[in-house]
Amino acid sequence: MDVYNLINIKTTTSERCILELPKNAPLASLTRGNYPFFAGTRKSLNKLDIRRGTSDEGTLYLNTRAQKNLLIPAGIKTNLKVSNGKFHLGPMLGVFISQNKVENLKDGGWDSVYWRFQNWASSLGGVVYFFTLEDIDWYEAKVKGYRWTSDRQWEEEFYPLPQIIYDRCFGLEGRAAAYKLRELVKDSGIKVYNNVVKIGKYETYNHLKKYKEIKNQIPSFYNFNPPNLRGCFEQTGSLYLKPDKLYKGEGVLRVTKDVEKYVIEHRDPENNNVFSFEDFDSTVNFLNTLFKEDQNYVIQNEIDLAKFLGNRFDVRVMLQKIPNSTWEVTGINARIAPVGSVITSPRSGGKVLRIREVLAKCFPGRENEIIHQIISFSKTVGYKMEDKFGTLGELGVDLGIDQSGRVWLIEVNGKPLKVSFFKMQDKVIDKVINLSPILFGMAQDWFHISFDQDVTPFPPKNYMLKAFLDSNDEKLIYLNDQQLKAFKVHPGHRFFLKVGPSQFSVEVRKQTFDSNSNTMYLSNKAFNDLTHYHGESLCLLFTSPTNLVLGPMVGMSVSDNTITRINELYEMQKLAQLALEKGVFFYCFRLDRIDWDNQSVEAFYFNPQSNAWESKPLPFPEVLYDMATYPFDLEKRQMAKEANKLLRLIPDLQPINAKRYFGKWETYTAVTFFDQGKNCVPFTEQFDPLTLKNFLTQYEFCFVKSNFGSYGKEVFRVEKKDEQFSCSTGGENVETWSFDNEDSLYSFLTEQLGDNCVIQKGVNLNKLNNLIFDMRVLAQKNLYGKWEISTINFRIAPEGAVVTNFAAGAHEIVVAPEDELPHPLLSWQKIRDFSYDMLLALEATFGTLGEVGLDVALDEDGKLWLLEANSKPNTIGYNQVTTEEVLSQVHGLPLDYAKHMIIRMYNNLTL
Repeated sequence: MDVYNLINIKTTTSERCILELPKNAPLASLTRGNYPFFAGTRKSLNKLDIRRGTSDEGTLYLNTRAQKNLLIPAGIKTNLKVSNGKFHLGPMLGVFISQNKVENLKDGGWDSVYWRFQNWASSLGGVVYFFTLEDIDWYEAKVKGYRWTSDRQWEEEFYPLPQIIYDRCFGLEGRAAAYKLRELVKDSGIKVYNNVVKIGKYETYNHLKKYKEIKNQIPSFYNFNPPNLRGCFEQTGSLYLKPDKLYKGEGVLRVTKDVEKYVIEHRDPENNNVFSFEDFDSTVNFLNTLFKEDQNYVIQNEIDLAKFLGNRFDVRVMLQKIPNSTWEVTGINARIAPVGSVITSPRSGGKVLRIREVLAKCFPGRENEIIHQIISFSKTVGYKMEDKFGTLGELGVDLGIDQSGRVWLIEVNGKPLKVSFFKMQDKVIDKVINLSPILFGMAQDWFHISFDQDVTPFPPKNYMLKAFLDSNDEKLIYLNDQQLKAFKVHPGHRFFLKVGPSQFSVEVRKQTFDSNSNTMYLSNKAFNDLTHYHGESLCLLFTSPTNLVLGPMVGMSVSDNTITRINELYEMQKLAQLALEKGVFFYCFRLDRIDWDNQSVEAFYFNPQSNAWESKPLPFPEVLYDMATYPFDLEKRQMAKEANKLLRLIPDLQPINAKRYFGKWETYTAVTFFDQGKNCVPFTEQFDPLTLKNFLTQYEFCFVKSNFGSYGKEVFRVEKKDEQFSCSTGGENVETWSFDNEDSLYSFLTEQLGDNCVIQKGVNLNKLNNLIFDMRVLAQKNLYGKWEISTINFRIAPEGAVVTNFAAGAHEIVVAPEDELPHPLLSWQKIRDFSYDMLLALEATFGTLGEVGLDVALDEDGKLWLLEANSKPNTIGYNQVTTEEVLSQVHGLPLDYAKHMIIRMYNNLTL
């Protein structure tokens, strides 16, 4: 069997089709003749000429008749497999969707997942198209399929009826179409995955209970009827009632019994609803009014779920087939329920977080053990489900972890939604869980394309590239024996070399003139294509038989002032120096200098050869370090918001922080979502006349703040003194106003701050040398994706000040990790524990974060409070108050974390 990847498909007016092989491809047994060609379920017998081309790429020229028979669009690239005299083009993968979805997309709707399905497949030589039941022409073995054009228009064209179909048809209407599709393809040889349309809860439990290795991890279950319910209550006081074939938590009820009453709870999109009854019959009668129409209900014993920061959580496992048809766990998350909620679904107010961090908090030291249990149990469930339901490509396995750390099955979803994973804002997980079913579908069409399997793990290490003065006109890389062995390649092997923004295919040659393992040589033709490279060392991030990746490309968005002063700003010089040391290709850019058509920016980078900052257009970065702020320019602030939004839509572009800004109100609600978080933030409300009145009545003093204010500006202290209302702001220079009534005070504050404000209970700050202070805790992720506290900045306010910000005249003391803290009521462990909880609470709402400034107060009783959180913590001026060693940590950790992000992306590390 011969396989030719990424063959260009073109048309020819010739009577015969022509296969032009890549210049280095062997002709093997191919000869001129008549051959059957296959694409999906369509076939064409073609006269074929075969010749060797002069390019690295092959081309198949199809004549008009072959094009019409096969319905392969010209201009694409696909793969060609030749076996036993048969030519197979593909893989061809049809994605089955609902008519409603098609109409929505035809009307200008957008689906980024469908766009990526198509583009991922295209990059691997596959053809993905989307169709509905009404689009199938069974007689002609073709479908009216839809694909995105390069300018993102949803266009229809005829394609082969696919041999392999990925069912993503949702909703009641979609389910009916899915049943009909399976009926029509029965005995046709066409495969649909998943083989089953809908998996019921009762039949799942009943089937899995047969297997001794997992039966003890399935809670007791029964079909609902009043006698069964009564019998269950004789065994336990807490039960769940679930509709057998609904999903997304719809219709789920919790019923409990104590000595006095029965309680029924159910969740609507916003609230948990609770009803109490004194007797069993009244309880059953009310349950019947809540049951969903046409649904049988299942009774299941409640699992005593473990709690994270005081909230119950369960686990969603994404279980997917890889091309060799074995099950792999491609993603796990913890779904955290609102306080008192019956269900954990993000669609009903739940939050989502990485499972490892949740388990480390709940079961310290046991997280690896429990994750291993989750993976092993989920895979077993997958194989056992196929015993009953036939071929399955992906399953969503919902698990509970009880207070002792034991894993239990909640349910299995046969057509899993990926909403909870999307909420994590983790582009690696997003890529893997969406690409895996496409790769599996391709393999079902007999084209085995997979993630890089033979990945060589390397600790991050810097390499230098040099030109080898040769006369060769090919792109070559010269490696010594040590490098050949380390990279597991041999002379003649080809792979893609990626150096910052440049990527191209190179052929491996052996060199014996330099045994230095840290230097690689390129032919002149290859080296000259590195238009951005200036001789610096770059970090090796990933190597496999198909790719060698050097130097993550990190782009920092900055304001105009930073570019103007780039040669004098210490922070920029330090970043440039650290980037060179760490092997990172670093540049900064302005958000209003983006060329969207060419996907490039006006980049400013430090050239080590000229020892100066230079500018030229460069491609979009792989990692976005968004630090541009425009606090006093509303027009530019809006521009930055729009530009950021577009950049973050790019699938492989990863931001250091998934969220650009944390509003004070959004921060408060994120933390107080958790039961244990409610006592970590001063009580806060959105500002209006009623909340102003209530706060002035209940509290000694309070603060009114702009929701997105910064630098200590737009913060007012408000209190009632005798019959007057006092309002003050400032640090070194304090301004104070007095008002006779609350209405005048409210009007003044809205005039100063606008409508988007919060009001917060005041905290009596502790003091250093009789002056109030708070702390800026700088938390940053490291090379391994773990949070570190790199500094604590004690901000000591001038006497009588309202705010403690440095911009308002505060004195600063920056303390490095494990240095002595200047207050006896503080310890590093106390600050770390508090900060880590706050960071996880923020990530559960805002998605994956890499750098956060936490403003933390110590009150007079020694209690810590989170005042606010900053997604763009300002470290300007730190060089005047701390050491170079500390500054290397502060400015270097984001670069290390950028490496971590790219290593995860290339290695597809989701757990």
